[in-house]
Order: sequence, then C-alpha cells, then structure tokens
Amino acid sequence: MLYYLTLVERISGEKRSQTIAGLGAVVAIVTLVVIVPWTQFFRKRRIVNTNAVCGLVCLAGIISPVVLLAARAFLPSPAGLFAYVAVQQATWTGQTYWRLVALGWLIDEDILAVAKRRREAVFAAGANLVQGIGGAISMACLGDGLALA
Repeated sequence: MLYYLTLVERISGEKRSQTIAGLGAVVAIVTLVVIVPWTQFFRKRRIVNTNAVCGLVCLAGIISPVVLLAARAFLPSPAGLFAYVAVQQATWTGQTYWRLVALGWLIDEDILAVAKRRREAVFAAGANLVQGIGGAISMACLGDGLALA
C-alpha cells in the first residue's frame, strides 16, 4: 500500500498516513458488515456446497482491480483505492471465516480419532504457516498488479 500511495497516487506525509488509517477503517467496517451474513450462512446446514459458495465469493475478488482502475478514472484520488480495498475485503471475509470453521472441524476430528491426544497447537501453527505463505505470495502479486495500475 505504501508503494502504491507514494509512487502511483503521489501522496506523501500526513495525507498518506491519514489515508492508511482510513484504509484500516474501511477494512474494519467492511468486515463487520459482511461477517453478519456469513455467520448466518454458516449457522444452518444447506443443500448447496458451502465450499463452492466460498470459492465463488473469493473468485468475485477478481473484480477489485477493475474497480480500482474504473474509480481512478472517475473519482478523485485516493477514492479508487478505498473502493478497491472495500471490494477486496468483502470477498475475503467469508473465506477467512470459513478457514476458522474448517480449522475447528479438523481439531475436533483429530481429537475424536485418537483418545487423549490433543494437538490444537500443531493445527493452529500449520494454518498460520499456510496463511503467512499465502499472504506473502498474494501481497507480491498485489504489489505487481498495483504497480501496473
């Protein structure tokens, strides 16, 4: 984000710091708004494949660079970046929630499989490792994509 704000949007100093704080607020607000429907979705057993639904919502995140480019063309700086972050966070929120639910299922199955064996920390560490690697790869791709914008 810092690279994009400094070199693409040409924002620096106090305005850049305020923009970064605003982006954090956008992430928090969008997460709070979108987590409610996701919670309701996961509370009930459904005929549809929940993995497919989560995957399609994550796939909808592909439109976020289009939102960024369109907003940059029609809105003042950095409104396009705010729209991009909002769309991106909205499509990630359900996946994040699903990942936590799946981690709980894995831990439950492991505990039920072998009595008196508890390896919650191993599962949490493994999930955190995969999340860290995935985050690093996605941020590299995101940085390259924003550099092209």
